[in-house]
Amino acid sequence: MSDINVVKCLRCQGETEQVGKLALVTGASSAASKLIFGQLAEMGEKHWDVQVFRCTHCGHAEIFDLTNIPGN
Repeated sequence: MSDINVVKCLRCQGETEQVGKLALVTGASSAASKLIFGQLAEMGEKHWDVQVFRCTHCGHAEIFDLTNIPGN
């Protein structure tokens, strides 16, 4: 089983560094709908937790889904 904390760049096979965990928002509503509907406009939004790694050589970024990984 591979360790999620050790990731090689898919492009150049260089070392990567952890950028951190992010919560991406999917299904985001527009500013106009938030102005008109307020919090109701945000009901369809979902948060997707991902871990981001950046290659220290070429700058390529990789994201990994943390949804099904225990402890994240």
